[in-house]
Amino acid sequence: MVASVVASWLAEFDAVSPVVDDLARAVCASDWPNAHALAARLSVEIEVEVEAVVQRPWRLWSVATA
Repeated sequence: MVASVVASWLAEFDAVSPVVDDLARAVCASDWPNAHALAARLSVEIEVEVEAVVQRPWRLWSVATA
């Protein structure tokens, strides 16, 4: 999705860059330093949303029942 969004943005300026694919690979690999450096070369900002899943902690104590 990253590559298609950035490529469509560049297409508005009749520009094409192989750096777009490098950016997409860096994002998919969670290579954030490289992704931010490539985004800076393309003059774009990247933000990635992450959905966290929180599970209930295991019960560490037992309750005596009568």
